[in-house]
Order: sequence, then structure tokens, then C-alpha cells
Amino acid sequence: MKQPRNITVSRVFVGVMIVLALFFANIVSQMLWAIAHEIMRGVFTPRIGFPYRLQFIVPVLLAVLVAVVYTVFAQSPIGVSITKSLLGVRPVMTDNEKSLLDPIHDEVFESIKEKFPNAIKRQLYIFDSADINAFCMNAGSDIAIHRGSTQTFNDEELKALIAHEYGHSHYKDGLFSTLFVGAQYGFIFLYIWPFIHNFRAFRDIIGSDNIFMWAFHILILLVILGFYILLFKFFTFPIRMIVNIILGLFGTDIQGLTEKMLEYGRLFALQNVAFMMMSKQQEYRADEFASYIGYKYGMLSVLELFHEMEYQPVFGVLNKVFAEHPATYKRIANVEKFEVEDY
Repeated sequence: MKQPRNITVSRVFVGVMIVLALFFANIVSQMLWAIAHEIMRGVFTPRIGFPYRLQFIVPVLLAVLVAVVYTVFAQSPIGVSITKSLLGVRPVMTDNEKSLLDPIHDEVFESIKEKFPNAIKRQLYIFDSADINAFCMNAGSDIAIHRGSTQTFNDEELKALIAHEYGHSHYKDGLFSTLFVGAQYGFIFLYIWPFIHNFRAFRDIIGSDNIFMWAFHILILLVILGFYILLFKFFTFPIRMIVNIILGLFGTDIQGLTEKMLEYGRLFALQNVAFMMMSKQQEYRADEFASYIGYKYGMLSVLELFHEMEYQPVFGVLNKVFAEHPATYKRIANVEKFEVEDY
């Protein structure tokens, strides 16, 4: 009998890619600031200057700290409560919902405890959507099931669906997803860091005699920031042109380059590709987890229905690369060949 796959290597790879992306963002950010600083110094007070040195380690470590702080907050009771409010989930409340879901939830958890004695029982929530789906909330790893699922799936299918989400919760997939989101805030921090670190030099160049001068500081900062963004676009133009051509070759609207770059992770595409590869592995493992604890055939039934209802399947190499989930037919094939005990 097979065990769910181990994806440690995939997670380590994503971590390495994020750190490399942070280093790249740090270098680009500071180089652009140095250029903007020289222009600013030349415009305001040519006689004042200071030696600008690139910082390679400290900003990256601080960016990682930003990601960790965000993750800790997101996993805290306050962060979890905010997440649930933003998502719009609610507890299982009505008698019909309780009579349907409570026994199913209890049975699934008991099956999990047989194989994983240290498993933690999660809270089950309802997401009032007519769609058929479920998800494991990143913050706190509680499980939300779409109301449409309770109206569509039979008991065995609901058990498999809940077991799949328990797989994400058990392996703390949500924690790694939250860290990934926190890393995005780390990237933003890196583009603010040069202004923070060099504020004294900025103040010496502009002056700080009175409140009106401080207001002028803010105005100049906004001008420099706009110029900074312009430089960033200028220096990345060749990269964006290459990506533009590639997107065009794959049938993507060439006029939508800016939106695509934002959608696909701005300039840190490799890091996002690595994360999506890991995300697909997480989905395969959650399917295997549900099968491993006894719901293989319910899982197959759920996936078959998902496959039948894919009115807008994902086409094209690029879209598949950046999809968070594997193609449903691949998930079905993976579950079919996953060896389990006969029940």
C-alpha cells in the first residue's frame, strides 16, 4: 500500500527560488535608487554627495523577516479571524447542514486518526456558493466546503472531498502558501528599503529647515518614486519584449502584456513557476491522502464530476504552467494508479 508522496524537495526548491528572487530584486532596486539619487543630487545641490554602497545581505534578511512576520500574523487568532471574514465563510449552522456534515466530518477524522494518530481535527465551515468545491483556508488550515457541494455530492463523495482538504491541512500546505504571499510583501519592502536606508542623505540633499521643507520632501519623494518606476520599466523593457513575443506565440493577446506580467508574478516568473509546480504536487498528494485513508473511489467520483463540468478547461502551455492545480484528467489517472487496500 503506497503512502502519499513526499514533496520536501519541491518545497526546498521554492524556498531557494524565492531567496534568489529577493537578491535579484534587491540589486535592481538599489541600482535604480542610486541612479535616481545621482540625478536628484545633480538637480538640487551638486556640492553635496555621499558614497553609495550596494547592500547585498541585510535588505534580503529584512525582506525575509517581513515574510515571516506576515505569516505569523496570518496564522495568529486575529489573522485567522480576519481571513475568515474576508473570505465570507460561516460555521455549519442549520439543522440540515449539521445532520449531513457532522457525521461525515467525524467519520473522516476517525479514519485519518487511524493512519495519523497526531492529526488535529479542524473546524468545518460553509462557503455560500452554488459551485461545487471546497478549500483549506491558508490561515489556520480550517476547511470550508461550498454549499453547492453539499447539494450535489453523495456521502462518499463528500467524505473524499473533506479528506482531500484534510490532506492540505495535515501537511500544512496553507502555511507554505502564506509564506509565499508574505514573500510578495518582502519584494515590495525591497523597493522601499533604499529610501528608508538613505533617508539621512536624502534629507541632507533637500534640507530640513521647517515643516514646509518636510512637505517638500514628500512631494520630491513622490516625484522620485515616479521616476524610479519609469527607470524600472525602462530597464526591464527588453525582458518584457521577449516575454511579449513568447506570449504572442502561445496565442495570448500581445496587447495584454502588462496584465500578464502582473498576473504571472511580475518579473519573478521563475519563482512563481516553482511555486505552481509545488502547488500541483500538493494537489496530487491531497488526492493521495484521501485515497490512503480509505476514500479512493469517492475521490475518483469527485474528480470525474469536476472533469465533466470543466466548461472552460485550461488550454495552452503557458496557462498550464501557471495553473495552481494539475489538469483534472491527470489527477484522475494519478488516483487510479495509487495502490490502496480493498474495502
